[in-house]
Amino acid sequence: MAVMMHEDEAPRRPELPKYVRVVGTIWLVLLLAVIIGALLAPHMGRLIDFALHQTSHRQWTAIRLQPDVVYFDRSGPIHTLQSYYSALYRVSASDMEALTNGALQKQMRRQMQGREAAKEVAAYRSFARVIEEAEGRAVVEEKFHLFWRRGLRFVMQDVADGWRVVAVGQSP
Repeated sequence: MAVMMHEDEAPRRPELPKYVRVVGTIWLVLLLAVIIGALLAPHMGRLIDFALHQTSHRQWTAIRLQPDVVYFDRSGPIHTLQSYYSALYRVSASDMEALTNGALQKQMRRQMQGREAAKEVAAYRSFARVIEEAEGRAVVEEKFHLFWRRGLRFVMQDVADGWRVVAVGQSP
């Protein structure tokens, strides 16, 4: 006697136990996370900066400079800071003289003597914000990454022809 099989009764593959499927899925997710993490690791600082700048750190101004492009503007504290870095990167003694004042001017004059312009300098990027501003005086904080706790602190003075950097130090 021949036994007739219906389509529903076709032989099936044995199913894997549920825990094997769960463990396999977890392993696959972890493998993908490791691969994505390895691809994003070199860019993590910029990604975090972008996320912070779009959310909780909007008061910070992004500074981006090319070493071969001249930037010189002393109309405000942030612009003066950008000009300071532009002159420093180009090793422009005349611009540095116009951007600094007091003891810092003497120190920068000594540092600039005998230096040649940097040939292979990468583009400059950081973030800055004015943390104090009074009559004729401002304090600007700068960080190279927004998630860093400490940065640089620039004390600036407003003189007749624009802002000048008076002192540079680490922020507390």
